[in-house]
Amino acid sequence: IFSHFVDKHGVLLYDLLSKYKKSDELFVINGTVHTDIRGEIKRIVEKSENAVVVVSYGAFGMGESVTRIHNIVKATAYKGRVETLQSLGRGTRRDTGDKQLCNIWDFADDLRGDQKAFVNYGIRHLKERMKIYYEAKLPVKQIKVLLDG
Repeated sequence: IFSHFVDKHGVLLYDLLSKYKKSDELFVINGTVHTDIRGEIKRIVEKSENAVVVVSYGAFGMGESVTRIHNIVKATAYKGRVETLQSLGRGTRRDTGDKQLCNIWDFADDLRGDQKAFVNYGIRHLKERMKIYYEAKLPVKQIKVLLDG
């Protein structure tokens, strides 16, 4: 799960996930996590079938390689081409096993309601990321979820 603000949003995600995941398969990595600890987490992830890592883009920036990623959840609204391509690259790396697929879950919210003339940066940034997905010839499936309440 990629997030720009791990200390704010990522910790909340971690707390929610910890209700459903075993603690030895759930990790948070941000800029304060020492590189030795990051390395150990990466080794665990490479061997695990079910590990979840809540990570900041800065902490898993260029040069970091984890091949056993089957799902990427983008829990942040950004439009940066480099960040988008880096996260795609993480998921498309082949592991030594039978990995054939990586799902990318890219969330955006449209909280405008009836105010459709209002500029919604989350949707605008999603459109920019979608252009990158299409340029990369990735199969894309959009699902609209209506929240009640």
